[in-house]
Amino acid sequence: MALSSSFALSLRGCRSPPPSSPSSASFSSSPSTSPSSPSPSPSPSLSLLRQSPLSSQASHPLSSVLLRGAKKDGMRFGPRLSRDGGRIFQSSSRDIETIIRKKGLSEKEIDEFYHKGILHKWLASPRQRPRTRLVEYDGVSGWKRWESQRVGLLGRKIGMKREIDLWGHVHPVTLVQIQDNHVMATKGVEAHQNGKKKPDYLTMQVGGGIENWHSVQKQQMGEFAKHDIPAKEFVTEFPISKDAVLPPGTPLLATHFVAGQFVDAYSISKGKGTQGVMKRHGFSGLAASHGVSLAHRSGGSIASGATDPGRVLKGTKMAGQMGHTNTRQLNLQILKIDTHDQILFIKGSIPGPKKGWIKLVDSLKKAHRLPPPHPTHLPEVQLNRPVDKKKYLRMKYADPYMKKRETDWPQRWNEAKGALKTALHDLGEDDGDDNDGGIL
Repeated sequence: MALSSSFALSLRGCRSPPPSSPSSASFSSSPSTSPSSPSPSPSPSLSLLRQSPLSSQASHPLSSVLLRGAKKDGMRFGPRLSRDGGRIFQSSSRDIETIIRKKGLSEKEIDEFYHKGILHKWLASPRQRPRTRLVEYDGVSGWKRWESQRVGLLGRKIGMKREIDLWGHVHPVTLVQIQDNHVMATKGVEAHQNGKKKPDYLTMQVGGGIENWHSVQKQQMGEFAKHDIPAKEFVTEFPISKDAVLPPGTPLLATHFVAGQFVDAYSISKGKGTQGVMKRHGFSGLAASHGVSLAHRSGGSIASGATDPGRVLKGTKMAGQMGHTNTRQLNLQILKIDTHDQILFIKGSIPGPKKGWIKLVDSLKKAHRLPPPHPTHLPEVQLNRPVDKKKYLRMKYADPYMKKRETDWPQRWNEAKGALKTALHDLGEDDGDDNDGGIL
């Protein structure tokens, strides 16, 4: 419902401070340009809403422009009783005009809700953030968020670059290429030596890359030949659920993931070799004076005396091997997918050197906004996902300038001019000359 300017002012005026309080003096948005101009007679609903339940005095005419300016800038203010009974400003997250517009209330309903105090309860209640619609179940493929666990992908890290979205914002992305991923086998609990696994524990063996036949052992050559797939450079296993089993030899493409979803990356960090405590653990080192001879970067003492405890405690930070460890990076978002070269554009950094292998799986903590292809994307079967027609699959970015586009800047400027003239008139500095030199 579109609210008139005077009607909106009356709504905001019902929560403005009285003129008696000097600390709460504020500005009005009523565009009364001169004292000689007749003021319009308020309607019954306006006069009713001007009466605040917290104070019987009329609100100062300069209070509404502060509220309007704060609303346009994304801030909220509201009244609260102080210890001495006066009214002061407090930060709030609700605006009464926004509530009326969203609920589509008429003037009669506004008067009724105002008498009952419902409007002020809505104003005092915190505003909830808009929840993104998350997908919990897909009726077509049978995918369930907490029950289905899909297989992951093996990718080779190419490097990092800058990705500029449609709004001109720059995002650092890591390029991961999915190179010749194929399903090799599905193993049950009997194939694992650990007896602590659950009876329904399943893993899927996936191979990535292409290896030279001369570098493959004879035992591995038989496995590749049995499934009629080329020799793989890197082979690993992913835990899966029963509804995500794929036959051996199934290709896994980059469209196994959806643009905009979150993934978890597992990789091996860069090896730094043997390093000291200053580089490995961030120690500050010893003093740089002459009394410290050739021990400026040492770690100092590593244990107490000969007794109690008389030994070096486990986990003491000392010099040693740095890097080349298994790392895990959670909640990485896929911004874009190159379907021709099978490249994933993942926002953020992933540990590991270039040309290193990375394991990518569905994020464990972040929910899906779109149902993923379950158990995987097969172009010849799932015709409802025509990804071959587009080279790049991009996620939809939210408009960061939506608030600025919705702002009525001419109306805001006119209201500011009227408020300034009213303020000058109340302060006695207005000489009644309408010639403002083009400023107002």
